[in-house]
Amino acid sequence: MNQMTDRKTLETSTALAALTRVQRLQIAADALTALPKDRALKTLFQVEKMQPETLAAHTTDGTIFAPIVDALNVHGVPTNNNMGSVMRNLEITQRQVHRIGCFCIESAYTMSAENAAGRMQHFADLAAFGKA
Repeated sequence: MNQMTDRKTLETSTALAALTRVQRLQIAADALTALPKDRALKTLFQVEKMQPETLAAHTTDGTIFAPIVDALNVHGVPTNNNMGSVMRNLEITQRQVHRIGCFCIESAYTMSAENAAGRMQHFADLAAFGKA
């Protein structure tokens, strides 16, 4: 069992090393851009008030982060459908998750794919210039 865990960790770290953080963030932005612009995606509720372990365990199903999970997996970055996995693989903090996809940003339970793509693209652009 320990060898399987070690192998999976090695595979994940190798995949992460193959792509820069900026490339992974761009993959995330592209995944959202590829969706129909008016597709409604769930926002996360009160991210800023969550305990870190609660946020990490939160599922991405139906949220703006769900298409990102699929895209990262396609690009060889093993990602599970929980926020902890997404946050680790995109190297984003709880505060950054809050700015990208929290309920309070939109004051709504959903966000259009177009808006989510714009937010993620903005974040990827900031990261490219060392600002995020």
